[in-house]
Amino acid sequence: MSTQTKNPSDATKAHHDHVHDDACGCGHDHHGHHHHHHRPIAPFVRSSPKIGRNDPCPCGSGKKYKKCCLAA
Repeated sequence: MSTQTKNPSDATKAHHDHVHDDACGCGHDHHGHHHHHHRPIAPFVRSSPKIGRNDPCPCGSGKKYKKCCLAA
Protein backbone atom coordinates (compact mmCIF):
# COMPACT_ATOMS: atom_id res chain seq x y z
CA MET A 1 0.00 0.00 0.00
CA SER A 2 1.47 3.30 -1.10
CA THR A 3 0.74 6.57 0.62
CA GLN A 4 1.63 9.84 -0.95
CA THR A 5 2.96 12.52 1.33
CA LYS A 6 3.48 16.06 0.24
CA ASN A 7 6.86 17.55 0.66
CA PRO A 8 6.52 19.96 3.65
CA SER A 9 8.17 22.75 1.68
CA ASP A 10 5.58 22.34 -1.11
CA ALA A 11 2.75 22.60 1.41
CA THR A 12 4.34 25.65 3.00
CA LYS A 13 4.80 27.33 -0.40
CA ALA A 14 1.19 26.60 -1.37
CA HIS A 15 -0.02 28.06 1.94
CA HIS A 16 2.22 31.12 1.48
CA ASP A 17 0.92 31.66 -2.07
CA HIS A 18 -2.68 31.41 -0.85
CA VAL A 19 -2.09 33.86 2.00
CA HIS A 20 -0.29 36.25 -0.38
CA ASP A 21 -3.15 36.11 -2.90
CA ASP A 22 -5.66 36.88 -0.15
CA ALA A 23 -3.56 39.74 1.23
CA CYS A 24 -2.87 41.47 -2.09
CA GLY A 25 -6.43 41.09 -3.39
CA CYS A 26 -5.32 38.98 -6.30
CA GLY A 27 -5.91 35.33 -6.84
CA HIS A 28 -8.22 32.97 -8.58
CA ASP A 29 -11.93 33.53 -8.99
CA HIS A 30 -14.40 30.66 -8.84
CA HIS A 31 -13.69 29.87 -12.52
CA GLY A 32 -9.95 29.48 -11.93
CA HIS A 33 -8.93 32.69 -13.68
CA HIS A 34 -6.10 34.65 -12.08
CA HIS A 35 -6.96 38.30 -11.41
CA HIS A 36 -5.02 41.30 -10.16
CA HIS A 37 -7.13 44.13 -8.77
CA HIS A 38 -4.74 47.05 -9.08
CA ARG A 39 -6.22 50.50 -9.39
CA PRO A 40 -4.09 53.25 -10.90
CA ILE A 41 -2.88 55.63 -8.22
CA ALA A 42 -3.20 59.34 -8.97
CA PRO A 43 -0.11 61.40 -8.10
CA PHE A 44 -0.36 63.63 -5.03
CA VAL A 45 -0.82 67.29 -5.98
CA ARG A 46 0.05 69.86 -3.32
CA SER A 47 -2.41 72.78 -3.13
CA SER A 48 0.19 75.23 -1.79
CA PRO A 49 3.99 75.24 -1.97
CA LYS A 50 5.82 73.16 0.62
CA ILE A 51 7.18 75.12 3.58
CA GLY A 52 10.95 74.85 3.87
CA ARG A 53 12.63 74.38 7.25
CA ASN A 54 14.45 77.70 6.93
CA ASP A 55 11.48 79.68 5.59
CA PRO A 56 9.64 82.11 7.87
CA CYS A 57 6.92 80.36 9.87
CA PRO A 58 3.44 80.81 8.36
CA CYS A 59 1.99 81.46 11.84
CA GLY A 60 3.47 84.98 11.69
CA SER A 61 5.83 84.74 14.68
CA GLY A 62 8.82 85.89 12.62
CA LYS A 63 10.86 82.82 13.60
CA LYS A 64 12.11 80.21 11.19
CA TYR A 65 9.65 77.37 10.66
CA LYS A 66 12.10 74.80 12.13
CA LYS A 67 12.37 76.80 15.40
CA CYS A 68 8.64 77.52 15.68
CA CYS A 69 5.82 75.25 14.52
CA LEU A 70 7.99 72.42 13.15
CA ALA A 71 9.56 71.94 16.59
CA ALA A 72 6.16 71.59 18.29
